[in-house]
Amino acid sequence: MSDMHNEYFDNLDPIEDLADSVTDLVEKLVRIHQNLEIHQYKLLKDDAEAYQRQETVNPQAILQWQNFISRVVAELDTLIMPL
Repeated sequence: MSDMHNEYFDNLDPIEDLADSVTDLVEKLVRIHQNLEIHQYKLLKDDAEAYQRQETVNPQAILQWQNFISRVVAELDTLIMPL
């Protein structure tokens, strides 16, 4: 292969790796979002008695998630686009 061809693929690998990592992150966040929506729907649909039988919400875990997401969003806002 020519040097130009090798350089092209050397530049493509990190871009592909980053794209794959972003896809993995988005898929995980989508699953979390779907689970939260399902739980929210169940809580809105069910009556008070059914609500008592539901899994209890962990306020500390919710706060940890909110803090984590705030930190990630703030850091994302400081990054420049890779291309």
